[in-house]
Amino acid sequence: MTADAAAAGPAGPGEGTVSPGDPPRRRGSRAGELCGLAADGVLAGLVATTMMTLSYAAERKLRRNAGGPLDYDDSNVPALAAARVLRWSDPGPAASRRLGYLVHWGYGSAVGAAAVPLCRMLRPAGATAAYWAAITAMAGALFPTLGGTPPPWRWRADVIATSAAQHLVYAAAAVGTLRWTARRRAIMKAGPRH
Repeated sequence: MTADAAAAGPAGPGEGTVSPGDPPRRRGSRAGELCGLAADGVLAGLVATTMMTLSYAAERKLRRNAGGPLDYDDSNVPALAAARVLRWSDPGPAASRRLGYLVHWGYGSAVGAAAVPLCRMLRPAGATAAYWAAITAMAGALFPTLGGTPPPWRWRADVIATSAAQHLVYAAAAVGTLRWTARRRAIMKAGPRH
């Protein structure tokens, strides 16, 4: 048996062998793939939350006369909703602010995982539109139910416009990040070019 045949092993030439320059691979690991996709989703959510935060800051500069939160995501409503879920009856202002940051960054990052299946099924524009509709509807349902806001059809026009625009920023950033991670994953899977 030649050295090449011995290195190839029983699977045959080129199959099941790893050369020193090859990238590490997870062999046949569906769970590993799902964990990778979930991590991509959380990364997409983190990037989207960051972009939404920056977008709120820019909108606040443009609308200096707004005087207070621009919409319910920009208020203490997410913290109140989380406190209600946690059965925390009366968080003080400092605790509510900390809970608000935790909800904003934690929940915002985790929700990015919901965009993964949409990006795998739809083209980018369709995935962005479907994801935007889903997260906008989710906010419209959760805030009145858990946060004590009026139903969305009773929100002021500027609150509706800000909420729609900010959720579009979030959705577009999440889908864009997932497209980037998918391209990166495909490049890594293909290995180095010779």
